[in-house]
Amino acid sequence: MCLNKGLAMYLSSKMTAGSMKGSIFNMILSTVGGGMLSLAYGVKQVGLVPGLLLLIFSCWLSYFTNDLLLLTTQHMPKGQTLSFLNLSRHCSPVWGERLAKFTQGMLIVQMFGQFISYEVAFGGLLDLVWTVVVNDSFVSFQHSYVYCIIQIHNATRHITITKKKTSIYVYAILIFTWGVIYPLSLLRQMSALRYTSLFGMMCSLYLGLVILIEYFILCNGEEIDLDSNSIHTCFWKGNFHLPNDAIANYDDMWSFIKRLLVSIPLFVFAYTSQQFMLPIYSELKKPSRQRMQKVLQRSSYIVVFIYICASGFGYLTFLGMCLCPSPPLPSLAFFLSHKVKSH
Repeated sequence: MCLNKGLAMYLSSKMTAGSMKGSIFNMILSTVGGGMLSLAYGVKQVGLVPGLLLLIFSCWLSYFTNDLLLLTTQHMPKGQTLSFLNLSRHCSPVWGERLAKFTQGMLIVQMFGQFISYEVAFGGLLDLVWTVVVNDSFVSFQHSYVYCIIQIHNATRHITITKKKTSIYVYAILIFTWGVIYPLSLLRQMSALRYTSLFGMMCSLYLGLVILIEYFILCNGEEIDLDSNSIHTCFWKGNFHLPNDAIANYDDMWSFIKRLLVSIPLFVFAYTSQQFMLPIYSELKKPSRQRMQKVLQRSSYIVVFIYICASGFGYLTFLGMCLCPSPPLPSLAFFLSHKVKSH
């Protein structure tokens, strides 16, 4: 009891409303989302080296655009609420109001898409865990690092590949929407989400560390891919070997450009946080461009670390095991659910 009370008091002192640490947590939560689970697929499209370079460049691009927003706030009249609506209105006396409505519509579309991505991620993960843990008529394939579910029926030994969702998917979406998302959407200030930010950041760190640890466990050749070939991706060992297309997936210019156009949106939208930056900046104690830049920089370091673990090491772990042309949300979910059942 005393330990829990002391921990709560410590977190309250470190994450006060408008503090630097509280703003950093909120910024991390605003950035890391369901797109994290698609980063390994983006790396697969262009290769490990180009993928990680694009990941870092996308982080810089996000910081640059947020800094541009900070610059525009310096020209806002004092006393005005910092929002995209007011920024649009002050851009032009003629087109300002129309631009404000257009900006408002774009933000609604963007937020709706982000809302859907969270629901799909949560429902998909819980659905696959439910399938493996509860449905005992199937056992999982010997290697779970695939982009769709592989199941072997106990009676017929017939291998089936399916993406069919169970009824738990619908209930998970309904409960998640009305039990989690809707109450959080009623909060009027971003600072009220600072404890949620801590929980969200810990979940993201957990996923990144799980992928990182599993890479070191499985890279020594004890695991095999679907072609019964040993996997040797431990970069510190003498038998380390990666195919050329894993390092840089380039065969001809046109094919590379098409794959590049697939991966760039995955990386860029993974860093989408501009719509939350202005509210966080408004609630920051002693708000200034320099203080907010520190918030953006420190949050970017943590986000890049999480994304590198999820994309780089995730790609090396799932190397050469893609069966279905879809992002690796099912593969991650099936991997985690397989671990739950095995233990």
